[in-house]
Amino acid sequence: MHHSLQVLKGEGMVISEPKSDSSKRTINLPNYVYGAILKHQDKTERNKGLVFTTSTGKPISPRNLVRDFKSLLAKHGLPEIRFHDLRHTCATLHISILKSHPRVVQSLLGHSSWNLTMDTYAHVMPAIQEDAAEKMDKFLGEMKFICSLYAEKSGRNGINYPIYGLNTY
Repeated sequence: MHHSLQVLKGEGMVISEPKSDSSKRTINLPNYVYGAILKHQDKTERNKGLVFTTSTGKPISPRNLVRDFKSLLAKHGLPEIRFHDLRHTCATLHISILKSHPRVVQSLLGHSSWNLTMDTYAHVMPAIQEDAAEKMDKFLGEMKFICSLYAEKSGRNGINYPIYGLNTY
């Protein structure tokens, strides 16, 4: 992201630099999304490096974007949400479902610190902690089983084996 569109009183829509250095970034998109953007751009005149424009290559006004977005939601029977909620949905999916590293999500969102990212999305942390606990249970169960096999094979019961400090008690 190297440009930002702002609506300024008395000036209308203005293309400017992003707010901060962390806002200037390259975003790796899934192939599906990248393909859809290229397909969209083939139908429109490209203008000033903007991703989404009107059919004549001009910036889409925020009012029209929101109106078209709400129309699409209604057309497909989806609940009404704010356009900005797509950003939060993307971040929440990255953290809770895709298990993306917080630094990746921070970079994707253009946050200046990962504390901001983690504070904003703390509501998804309990599910991640439950998942981590389940994975640790499984891991420790497998390690205990491996240690038991080792003990059985070597004839050493009740001794702390060097595999992750587990024992067979």
